[in-house]
Amino acid sequence: MDDKSYKLFYQSLFYNLNLVSPEFSKLKENLAEKDEAILEYGRWLASSLTDKKVNMNTYGLADIFNNFGTAQTSRTIIQDAVAGTKVHFEDGQVELDKSVREKLLRELYEKLDITTNEANITQALNALQDQCSFLPAPISENESLDISLYEYVKLSIAFSQTIERYLQETGTECDADKLNAVDALLLVSFDISGIQSFIYKITTKGAYKQLRSRSFYLDMISEWMADTLLDRCGFTRANLIYSGGGHAYLLLPNTSEILNQIKQVEKEFNEFFLNRFGIDLYVAFGAEAFSPSDIKRGNIKEYRHIYRNLSRKLSDKKLRRYSAADIAKLNRAGKRTGRECRVCHSVDNLTDEGLCQLCLQLEHFSNNIQKDDYFVIDQEPLNGLAVSEGHYLHKITRDDVIKKNYTGTLYAKNQFEENHGAIRIMAGDYAASDRNELSFYAERPKGLRKIAALRCDADNLGYAFMAGFSEQDGGVYNTFARSAEFSHNLSMFFKYHINQFANGKKLMVIYSGGDDVFLLGAWDDVLAFAVELREKFREWTNDKLTLSSGIALFDATTPINIVARETGDLEDSAKDNDKDSICVFDERYTYKYDEFINNVYRGKLPIIRNFFDTQDERGNSFIYKLLDLIRERQRGNKITFARLVYYLARLEDLTDRSNDPESKMAFAEFKRHMKDWFDSDSETLAAELALILYVYENRKDS
Repeated sequence: MDDKSYKLFYQSLFYNLNLVSPEFSKLKENLAEKDEAILEYGRWLASSLTDKKVNMNTYGLADIFNNFGTAQTSRTIIQDAVAGTKVHFEDGQVELDKSVREKLLRELYEKLDITTNEANITQALNALQDQCSFLPAPISENESLDISLYEYVKLSIAFSQTIERYLQETGTECDADKLNAVDALLLVSFDISGIQSFIYKITTKGAYKQLRSRSFYLDMISEWMADTLLDRCGFTRANLIYSGGGHAYLLLPNTSEILNQIKQVEKEFNEFFLNRFGIDLYVAFGAEAFSPSDIKRGNIKEYRHIYRNLSRKLSDKKLRRYSAADIAKLNRAGKRTGRECRVCHSVDNLTDEGLCQLCLQLEHFSNNIQKDDYFVIDQEPLNGLAVSEGHYLHKITRDDVIKKNYTGTLYAKNQFEENHGAIRIMAGDYAASDRNELSFYAERPKGLRKIAALRCDADNLGYAFMAGFSEQDGGVYNTFARSAEFSHNLSMFFKYHINQFANGKKLMVIYSGGDDVFLLGAWDDVLAFAVELREKFREWTNDKLTLSSGIALFDATTPINIVARETGDLEDSAKDNDKDSICVFDERYTYKYDEFINNVYRGKLPIIRNFFDTQDERGNSFIYKLLDLIRERQRGNKITFARLVYYLARLEDLTDRSNDPESKMAFAEFKRHMKDWFDSDSETLAAELALILYVYENRKDS
C-alpha cells in the first residue's frame, strides 16, 4: 500500500466517524477538496446512492433480517457488550442508551488515536469492529437502521479507496454524475473446489487426530489467498466483503492492472495446488464489472445480474480447469507408484512412519489446535505448513505476539478480547476433549457406545445472497451494504457463535464454514445439538432461513471418508424432502424439522422415556415386541393392530394384578398413546424412531 492509499484509509475512517461524533474531525480539517469529494462519493456509494442527509437516530441496531424475504419484521439487536459477545433480540424499535453510544465511541477514539499509521491499519479495523458492530449507521432519514456503523464505515472506506484507484489509473476526475454510469468497480470472487474431499481424504481408522487440522489448514489457505490478492492490489481487509468455506467476495477497481493481478494470483495458487496436491484442489477466480448506478437502491435486475454473471464465470472456470500446458505437465509426471501414506493413501516422499509429508505436518500441527489462538504466515519453511509457494503457516505463542517476536502476517483465531493488530479469523473449533480420538466420544456408562456425525447447511443461500432483500417494497432494501451485513451476520453464526451452542456437549466440530457444518460426537449430544442449532438458526435469522441436516451412526473406528459420505447421503435425503428437514440414521427417518422436534424428539420420546423408566426388566422385552409389531404393520400385515391391542390388553391385565394405582394409570395412558400412534404410517414410523432412540439411551452393550 502506497503512502497515498494508507492516508486515504484513515481519512475515510475519520471522515465517516465524524458523522456520529465531532471528536473524529481531526483529519477532516486537512482534507484537500478533491479528496473530500472522493470520501463523500464513497460514503454515498455505501448508502446505495440514496439521500445524502445524515440521520442521528436514537434507536439501536435493527436486525438485518427485518427486510429479508417476503415478510417484513421488526426486531432490534441488543448486545451484551462489544463484538464477539452474546446477543439477543427484542421486538420493535428499542431506544439506544445514549451513554452506551458515547462510551463505545469514546473508547474507539482512544484506540484509534494511537494507531494511525500504515502498520496499524488492521488494528484500526479491529477496533472499529469491537466498538461499532452494534451501533447503527448514520444513514438517511426514513431508512431502516439495519446496517451497523462497523460495516457502513468499512464499506465506505472500500468504496473510497476503490474509486480513488480507478480515478488515478484512468486519469479521470471525481465527477459523480459521470462515474455513476461507468463500470468503475469490480466484484471479485474466488471459490476453492475439492475442499470437502480433501478434508475427508483420510481413509485409515484412528487417524482422526489430524482431521480438524485439515479443515483449519484449508481455511487458512483461503484467508491467505484473499490477503495475497488484497496486498498485491494495494488494499486492506476493508475491501473483503465476505470470506468463508473456501469462498470470498472482494471489492476492487476495474482497471487493467487489477485484472492482471487477479489472473496472476489465480495462476500462482493453482500451480501451488498442482505441485502440492495434484488435482485434488483447484481455485477459480472471477470478476464482474459494474457501475455505481447498478447498485443503486431498487435496481434489482442490475444487482442480480452482477452476482449471476459472476457465478456463471466461476462455473465456466471449473468446467475448464486446466490449460493444455497444465495437462501436458500432469501427463509427463505420470502415475506415482510405491508405498502409500497410511493416512491419506497418497504416494509422496513417505517418512519412516509411513506418512506423507503433509500428513506428518498436519499430525504435529493438530495437538491442542483448539487451544491455539495466534498464527503467523511467513517465509520460514521449518515446521510450517505451506499455504502458497514460499509461504508457511506456524503457530505462535501469545507472549511472542505481545513482544512482537515474529515476522510475517499475524492472524488471531476467535480473539475479540485482545487487539494486537492481528487479522481476525473465526473458526468453529469447539471440542469437548483435548484428545483428538473418537473413542472418547463413544465412551458412556450406559447406552449405545457409538458416535454420530452431523452434516448440515443453510437452504437456498445462493439465492439469499443474490436476491434475499429484493422481495419487499419494490427491492429498495437490495443494497450492497445489506449484503455485507448479511454475510458478516452469517459468518458470526457459523464460524463463531457455533462454539457457544456446542459448549457443554460431548462434541468435536470438524468444519464450520460460511453456511455448513460437519461435526462428530456422542450420538445423543449430536442429536441434541442438531435440534438446538436449528432453533438458534431460526432465532438468528428471524425465521427467514432454514437448515437441512443428516445424522448417521458409526463405530469410533470407521474411516472418515465413509463417515462423511454416508452422512452426506442422509443430508441429501433431507434436502430432497423439500429442505428444512432432518434425516436421522436412515433415509426412512426423514422429517420436516418441526415434525421431528415436536412429534418425535420432544413428543413421543419423552412419553416413552417417562413410561419405561418406571418399568423393571420386563420393559426391554416389551419395547422389542412393540418394535416387531410396528415393523409388521409397515410390511402391510393387516391384523397387526389387533395383535397390538391383544398384547397391550394382556400386559394391562398383569399390571392390574399389581394393585399399584400409579402403575395402572401409567400403563393405561401409554396404551392409549400406542393405539393412537398406530393410526397412520407416519405416526407409526415416528413411534419406531422414538422407541429406537430410547433403546439406544439404555441398552447395556455396544
